[in-house]
Amino acid sequence: QNISVSLYKISNNLSLGIVSNVNQITRNGKTTLKITLKNIGASELTISSSNIYIIIEPSLTYSIVEINYLILNNFQPGETTNLIISIDIPAINEMTITISVEATNKITKENME
Repeated sequence: QNISVSLYKISNNLSLGIVSNVNQITRNGKTTLKITLKNIGASELTISSSNIYIIIEPSLTYSIVEINYLILNNFQPGETTNLIISIDIPAINEMTITISVEATNKITKENME
């Protein structure tokens, strides 16, 4: 006897945005950036803080001053959370910020980047 089973395809998708607290970042000061993560997929995700990678070129001192571990541990579809980082800006002309996030689907254990 054959049995047909419909498989539910789960989409694992994140949206990432970044906004400065000021219109213009100046040298020799501090700036604060808000990183917004949104679960735009249909699956529950888990994101560990160790799987959020922030690379600033040239290498600058920064710290994460706000992060919601509870939301990231059980990141529901449609949910949004913010990370706030503070950066010490020396006398430089430009900088590049690269952010990558690795998440795990809570049901299928699939990893996504």
